[in-house]
Amino acid sequence: MKKIMQPGFFMLFLAAALGIAGTAAAQADTTAKQVVQANKANREAKRQSNLSATQAAHAEVKANRSATYQENKANVQSATADGAVTKEEAQSVRTANQTNRSERRTQNAQVKQSRHQSNQANRRSTYQANKANRRQ
Repeated sequence: MKKIMQPGFFMLFLAAALGIAGTAAAQADTTAKQVVQANKANREAKRQSNLSATQAAHAEVKANRSATYQENKANVQSATADGAVTKEEAQSVRTANQTNRSERRTQNAQVKQSRHQSNQANRRSTYQANKANRRQ
């Protein structure tokens, strides 16, 4: 009985217990690292997706602006082609151009809203996926 209580035996027992616990801790640490890496990858994918959506929306808005400008410019040129612009022609061109701008404004707002909703859904799904990963 005295041999069991000697410090050497206790140290061997403690080392064996710590070795087992250390292995479990190492496995848990590896899993935690994998979760962190997966979540980091998810966030980066979300960032890239949102950036692409934002860039596409900006390009579409820019194209809309350019198309409106060209269309309105063509309206003015066609009205002034004969050299004399009547009051009615000028008013007609102004009205047409104003309508074009209004339509493009609405269209651009829809593009921006769509991008915003897409990015918001992307953020939410990434958050939920990462939260689920952390709870594993």
